[in-house]
Amino acid sequence: CPMSNETLQIVDASGTLDNNTLLQLQEHLRTLDGRNSFSEAEQRKRSAKMLFCGSISGFLGFAFAFVIGIITEKTAGLHDLNGNPYPSGRGYFPATVSEMVHDPFSPAGKCFFAFCFVGAVFIFFSWYPTQLRNAYIGDDSV
Repeated sequence: CPMSNETLQIVDASGTLDNNTLLQLQEHLRTLDGRNSFSEAEQRKRSAKMLFCGSISGFLGFAFAFVIGIITEKTAGLHDLNGNPYPSGRGYFPATVSEMVHDPFSPAGKCFFAFCFVGAVFIFFSWYPTQLRNAYIGDDSV
C-alpha cells in the first residue's frame, strides 16, 4: 500500500517525525481514545437498559397473566362445565403458569406471549454477554 500525500507531509526527508507533528499525532490519538471510551460506555449503558426493560417486560407477562387468571377464577371459574357451582365454593385455579397461558387465544395467553416476546427481543438485542463487564470475560486465552 503506497503512502498517501498526508503521510508524506508529516515525515521529513530523513524519515522521522518532527516534534510538532508528533505532538499533534499524540493529541489526535488521545481524542480517538476518548471517543472510543465514550462509545463503549454508551453501548454498555444501552445494553444494561435493554436488559432491565426485557426483564421487567418478562416479569409483567407473568404478573398480568396471573392477575387475569385470578379475575377469570373469580368471575367465570366458580362453575363447572355444566353450569353448576363447585361444592367447595371455590373455583378452579390452574396449578402452573403454563396451564394458565396454554391457550394462545385466551386473554392470559395473549398477554403472556406479548410481554414475554417483547422481553425476549429486548434481552436478545441488548448483547449483554459482550457489552457488560460482569458477563464478558474477553477473548484472551486463560
